[in-house]
Amino acid sequence: TLLQNLSGFTQQNQHSSQVVITKLEQKSVFGNPRRIISDKGSALNSKQFDDYCSSESIQHLSVTTGLPRANGQVERLNSTAIAVISKLSKDDPTKWFKFGPELQRILNSTYQRSINLTPFELLVGVKMRDKTDIKIRELIEEEIRSNFQESRENLRKGAKQ
Repeated sequence: TLLQNLSGFTQQNQHSSQVVITKLEQKSVFGNPRRIISDKGSALNSKQFDDYCSSESIQHLSVTTGLPRANGQVERLNSTAIAVISKLSKDDPTKWFKFGPELQRILNSTYQRSINLTPFELLVGVKMRDKTDIKIRELIEEEIRSNFQESRENLRKGAKQ
């Protein structure tokens, strides 16, 4: 998963060649980021991706997978995505990958309180025009609320100790 830090805009990628192609497409529209923070997934820790970052003067930082302190924004997004895809693919878990592109589109067009817009609006400057799958949007919003409430409760418990 690639996540644009400021906007929260997300992209699903599995292979280093696909990641490099995606970054080249983004570069043609938005230019290069100064820095990319990623986990230690193979797609973002390949020679091909390192060569791309080096040739484009992009600082690439790797953090430990699964540590919210290291990259909390991505960990929260992945937590939401996994929960939603699990619910959508409960009838046939082997077909979970079919929901990725739709989930990505809806995540990018879902209002984020922290930026007071959708990630798509912040990145592109206009609202995304689409036919929304209401079931997926409801699952995403439910999961975001649940994660927020769980995080808030954990903070409160920590403050009491």
